[in-house]
Amino acid sequence: MTEQPAAYHLWALIENERVTRGWGVVRMADELGTPRNTINRLKTSPRKADPKTIHKIADGLARIGVKVDGRRITREDAERMAGLRPPAPGEPGGVSVRDAILADPTYTEQQRQTMLHIVDLIESANQPGPRHDPGWARR
Repeated sequence: MTEQPAAYHLWALIENERVTRGWGVVRMADELGTPRNTINRLKTSPRKADPKTIHKIADGLARIGVKVDGRRITREDAERMAGLRPPAPGEPGGVSVRDAILADPTYTEQQRQTMLHIVDLIESANQPGPRHDPGWARR
């Protein structure tokens, strides 16, 4: 399986918006304030894009009202989509701690259970409301 270029997801968002709006490539590039070959490189280049370029594109997308997860796109969203930031857990490509522990073949089942128990303790301690005293945290 061939790996997608680093910024493919950002290009896909731009392309979807362009098609939805019935715009040509030149108009979309003009609206975003970038040359059209910059947008094309997002689709094809294996190299990571320059953060300044991604910020300019994000600002342009926000200016024309593009939304991600029901809110106006941010520079951070664009950075994630361009491969400049790791995806957050729950996002495509994002991995939760639990999933990483369960998927790693180097751990034994006992090690997995111990680590998952620690994750449970941390998550419990981070819950709002009265704190659960796990006992080992006493001075």
